[in-house]
Amino acid sequence: MASADPTAVSREPDPGRPARYDPVAQALHWGMAALIIGNFGLALYMEDLPPVPSTIELYNLHKSLGLAALALAAFRLGWRWRHPAPKIPDDHPRWEKTAAAASHYLLYLLIFLQPLSGLMIAFASQYPTTVFWAVNLPSPIDPSKAIESAAKAVHYWGQWAMAGVVGVHVLAALRHHFVLRNDILKRMLPGG
Repeated sequence: MASADPTAVSREPDPGRPARYDPVAQALHWGMAALIIGNFGLALYMEDLPPVPSTIELYNLHKSLGLAALALAAFRLGWRWRHPAPKIPDDHPRWEKTAAAASHYLLYLLIFLQPLSGLMIAFASQYPTTVFWAVNLPSPIDPSKAIESAAKAVHYWGQWAMAGVVGVHVLAALRHHFVLRNDILKRMLPGG
């Protein structure tokens, strides 16, 4: 029965949107999270290593994982376009909905920016890029210290922006689950 109060918040599900993320979206979310966090950890580990063959192998692994994240991000964006995300419940404050949308757009931007800026570093420095020890990517540009330096700055600050946005994203999910005790986090958990 419909509420007689016209200001009441609708709790009816939106028939055009699912109540939770589908298994493919969940797998993409958690797979990308593992890739991004793992690659961030690898970058921190490599930061002060000497330029010896084993370090170069680690850098190629880092680039390969970054390219895998880029490919998954493109697939994920296409999947999201065809499979809309669950609607944020109407009883959530407007600022929270705006913050959630802004953080997701920023995450997508950074997920694309990081591997692309990393590739520009490799291309401009003329370091060879071998993807998963199988495919050599030739550089489409001439060596350029200016491009390399700019790409390094973007990549460096992008990693910290990504860490900050991911941290806020995790804290927000935990707040919804443990403090507000709603189903926001459960929508992204398998079997949740």
